[in-house]
Amino acid sequence: MAPLSLDDSLDVADSVATWLASLFTGIGLVAVVSQLRSYMNSTSKGRNRFLLRAAGAWSTCFVNKQVQGDGEFIEVAPALGGWIQKRYLEADVIRLTQSETKASGTSSWSKFFAQCHILPQQLLDDGGPAALVYPTGSGFTRSPTQSDIRIQGGKILYGMSSAEFAAILVLSGFPVADLSHNGASVSAKYLGRMHLASNGVFSQIAHFDAYAGVKVMDVEYENLVHSIPVQGAIHVALGILKLASKYHGRQWIVIPQHCPSSDAWKTLPLASQLGTIRFNLEQLVMISGGDMITYSSQCANHLETEKDVMTHIVGQAGPLRLHEALIAAYAIDALIPWGLLPVAPAHFAHAFVPILQPCIALRRETVGVLVQRLQQMSSADSRAREKGWRDVCEQVERLDRIGDITTEYFCSSSNYCAFYYDAMVAVFKAAAIPEESIRQTLAATVAWQMLHPNAQPYAKTNEDGSDDGRERFFGSMSSHLNHGRHPPALKVQGDITWAVKIYATYMWAWLHDHEETDSDLVGRFERRVFLE
Repeated sequence: MAPLSLDDSLDVADSVATWLASLFTGIGLVAVVSQLRSYMNSTSKGRNRFLLRAAGAWSTCFVNKQVQGDGEFIEVAPALGGWIQKRYLEADVIRLTQSETKASGTSSWSKFFAQCHILPQQLLDDGGPAALVYPTGSGFTRSPTQSDIRIQGGKILYGMSSAEFAAILVLSGFPVADLSHNGASVSAKYLGRMHLASNGVFSQIAHFDAYAGVKVMDVEYENLVHSIPVQGAIHVALGILKLASKYHGRQWIVIPQHCPSSDAWKTLPLASQLGTIRFNLEQLVMISGGDMITYSSQCANHLETEKDVMTHIVGQAGPLRLHEALIAAYAIDALIPWGLLPVAPAHFAHAFVPILQPCIALRRETVGVLVQRLQQMSSADSRAREKGWRDVCEQVERLDRIGDITTEYFCSSSNYCAFYYDAMVAVFKAAAIPEESIRQTLAATVAWQMLHPNAQPYAKTNEDGSDDGRERFFGSMSSHLNHGRHPPALKVQGDITWAVKIYATYMWAWLHDHEETDSDLVGRFERRVFLE
């Protein structure tokens, strides 16, 4: 074999050098890719740890979202409005509790969602990108606009529209009137303390503090859970009631705000009030509020028919305030209370308090009867434990702390309100008396009292023992309120006057101690509110 020439030697050297360079380059690239992959995995894990720490179980709501680093991220979180609309349309309830939960993160909004029982999967299903909502004024569904978030200083801030923020305040029992878009404001109620402050143009920052609120000191109270009807709470906050069944076409009752409470049952609301209600309803739950615009004309169309109905119930056309008494009875039957103080405009509560006043009872006939019946219930302990009490003795002890409701009401305390309500529901259930039957009897009692202001509300006859037509009136009123209702309220055998007194006293004090709001429900807040 011929020896290699100098050129051949150089070519081999070049080839070896090229091969070695390629090898080291490949090794370098592999190392670089490995380092990049390691960095990305580390970043991803770090992001996931950050989300889990800040949002807790709600970190799953940010799946596949690039939300790392400080800044504002547009439309990356489920819309709370979708969750609210779903609960409203399905006439669902939310469960409020003062209890802290390990599922929540360090962000105050995750603690707030946990105490309002806004579950992560529900939030994704009802407000996520795959959800469908009914837009105002159209029957076509669409995906809800997703919420914005901010990350700053190691915190995640959950963005809400002014309507979403107002709605969740109403449902959680915060008086909307305490908070404002001007400067800093704070509201402390059953769940805790809500702080609100301005934050640049068209936005505000809110912070929920579960530890600084008006909370009871006993640890065991934190086990108590209270169901809040979403439809009912929003309607009361707007000053309206939806009837259980349509009476000759009437579906709504709107309490007017421009007149004294003595005229509330005979006066129609102004067009400006109806327009405000329509706007707020459409903003809060994203459904059409067109019924509010035609409310006055619908009422005028039903006037003569309703007067004829009441004349038939009374049996004569003589007594004054026939139509007022019927509308008041409709309203009492439609207003279904719950176990925490309601958020309501003052004119709404003030319309009910005077007509319920004659029907309230003394402490021995309300708290006293509840205590006695709780102690006599065979299943009292198991029922008490279902509600979060250790036993019925604990429930009775807390209930007995309530003073004279006729003078002190519930002391503006949702805790006292809840103690009374839970005991009332348990006693009615043990006595097999449907709340609907009690409510209809109270509606008839209020109507009778409006027609006969000098009569005793629970007397069976006149003072001389003669029949005053009360029994016929109550029978006819109950039949009318049951008309078209499915299923109708059960007729209860025996005297339930004791139950009506307990219920009427609760309604009266519950409305008297309402949490304040006003007509400017949505407009009180800036366009966006970020909850820390």
